[in-house]
Amino acid sequence: MVSESYEVRTVFDGDLDRYHRAAPAVPVSLIGDLCELLDPRPKHRLLQIGAGTGKVTEPVAAIGYQIVALEPDPRLAAYTARRLAVLDNVEVVTADFATWQLPAEPFEVVLAAGSYSALDPAARVDKVVQAGRPGGGLAVLETRHGPR
Repeated sequence: MVSESYEVRTVFDGDLDRYHRAAPAVPVSLIGDLCELLDPRPKHRLLQIGAGTGKVTEPVAAIGYQIVALEPDPRLAAYTARRLAVLDNVEVVTADFATWQLPAEPFEVVLAAGSYSALDPAARVDKVVQAGRPGGGLAVLETRHGPR
């Protein structure tokens, strides 16, 4: 099954700047809610599944998390890594979450912004649990493109 985000990306025919401008912005209040719920501390680690153009990564990085942002599309990952290169607390990794080798140290938070529904339903919960530390958080943000 082709994910909705992949279909939307292909509409822009490789113009990633245009795709970035068209992607929905993250409401500032949502980032505030995320902070309140997840109680971030300096140097807490956050795994982002599906970084896209970094539109969610950027404001979350401002909170202070050390972010590993996974993006399966190599062109999009390279674009995002260039765009966010000024942020020393963000590492963009070209990888598919389903096959990515989890690091030994778990994450305090796993964030899936527009990507959770595209993950294999049979495996996503187990892998997210393995990626996070006990008592950690999971934030799932979903948006819709086009008519509802």
